[in-house]
Amino acid sequence: MARTSVPTPAVPKGASTLQATGVAVDAANGHVVVAPASSGHTLLDIDSTFAGAKTFTIKKGVHPGSELGDLVVSLNAQRALVLVPSDRFMQQDGTVNVDVQAGATGTVRAYHIPY
Repeated sequence: MARTSVPTPAVPKGASTLQATGVAVDAANGHVVVAPASSGHTLLDIDSTFAGAKTFTIKKGVHPGSELGDLVVSLNAQRALVLVPSDRFMQQDGTVNVDVQAGATGTVRAYHIPY
């Protein structure tokens, strides 16, 4: 399964930024987000437009902190901001994986928030 990539622009400290271009939810393949190479977090902006509860699962990583497991967010035609700490969710290749429940629709955006 080739996951759909979500661009991750940095949010500069002490400055504003425009909203990132969203990627259509890909329920069949899920998403991959390149985690920040430097220190910081990833902020996921999930806009679920399906009129019913659908889950978005941020998959646990391979580093210390990942023993807490996956993070499952259930949305019912709602928008959620999810702060994703790299240590808990980063995979070996430096990415964060997001699985999407079948039938989900909407948009996914991601931002890098430096420390």
